[in-house]
Amino acid sequence: MTYVLPQVSSSKHKRILGFDPGTKNMGISCVELRGNKCYVLANATMDNPLHDIKAFMTQRDAFLSEVQSWIELFNPQAIVAERFQTRGLKGPTIELVSMMLGILGMLGLPVLFVPAVVWKNKFQKRFCCDLREMYGQISTTPHQLDASLIACYGLEIATKKQLSFTVEQILQQVYLTSLK
Repeated sequence: MTYVLPQVSSSKHKRILGFDPGTKNMGISCVELRGNKCYVLANATMDNPLHDIKAFMTQRDAFLSEVQSWIELFNPQAIVAERFQTRGLKGPTIELVSMMLGILGMLGLPVLFVPAVVWKNKFQKRFCCDLREMYGQISTTPHQLDASLIACYGLEIATKKQLSFTVEQILQQVYLTSLK
């Protein structure tokens, strides 16, 4: 990996791995629930997303190894990933992302796949913001922010309650815990 995973102690708190899938830029983030608040522990743009169907077996192994590294380090209780829905894209992107989501679903953890419109609309309405504007305010990739917010959304679904955080707090945490 071109990034180094941090040293992390074990925790009794709930942790979720969030994914913002893509064949070039795939965001990954681990978010922890402490009390009623979300904390981003680490986030990155993955080094090994699938990007060539013909090289599936090799790329699958590298993708799986990278995800397993996060699971072994953070010991999350679940995975939440954005469902990839095409907007007129041509080519193998939808197939490759579907393959990656399928792999995530086979790792022995509960998995939630959520459409972008669902989690983005919830946060944009709740915080009266436009995520596209926020992407210009961060020094990381938008995918890292999205993966972190997707994980926060997953924690809210798991706990069945609205958690205490602001998008600005998550922006700051993503900046501070970015591994790239």
